[in-house]
Amino acid sequence: MPSANLLPLIVAVNQKQKDEGTSPFPWSSVDFVTDRNGLRKLLRWIIGGEVREFRIDVELVGTKTILFSRWEKRTQEQSNGRTYGFNFEKASTNHALGCEEGSGHHRINYYVRLFY
Repeated sequence: MPSANLLPLIVAVNQKQKDEGTSPFPWSSVDFVTDRNGLRKLLRWIIGGEVREFRIDVELVGTKTILFSRWEKRTQEQSNGRTYGFNFEKASTNHALGCEEGSGHHRINYYVRLFY
């Protein structure tokens, strides 16, 4: 969803909480929200690695939660057919009901601050 690239992540977390019958996820307790691709690009840039042009829009939500939304000129790329991982992905994941035609998959990671 190029116009709201964090929306699938937020909806997935909220749906997981609902499916498990637990209380709603406490979004206001989260410091940063981003996706894997944006995080990888940002970290690669910080350590001085080779990075294609990218932009991350930063937005404060509430009193402390910061959304890092990746923006790109192109949101799709044509594959040349040479790649790794698609067979592993097919063998190790299942599509959610209604998402059988999805073009990718995502994982939710939660990092806890260890030092204050």
